[in-house]
Amino acid sequence: VGTHLDAAALAEPSAAALLLALGESAGITRPLELINTPPAIDAHLLQLNGQRLIILTNNGSEEVRARVRLLGAPVVAAAELLRGGAVVCDPTGCALSIPAWDGAAVLIA
Repeated sequence: VGTHLDAAALAEPSAAALLLALGESAGITRPLELINTPPAIDAHLLQLNGQRLIILTNNGSEEVRARVRLLGAPVVAAAELLRGGAVVCDPTGCALSIPAWDGAAVLIA
């Protein structure tokens, strides 16, 4: 039993697309977007008093390069907190590598 239903956890891309479409039809907007990132990556945004933390999980057996964009919020700087890995940001988003079966926590300024 999980705490939420997550499109990234669905094996069939069409099932994930259906879940996302249902959310959009209900007026739910995504706070972040994964760009050219494999479906094994799961992303969550935590926000409190202007602070933003992106949690990324690689549920796959290979290291991947993830690219994430915050929608409606500029990124001035970013730091990966778990391993101190490099995070490269530009106006279109931030990119970082995530090892297989691992995760990253990216603090956004």
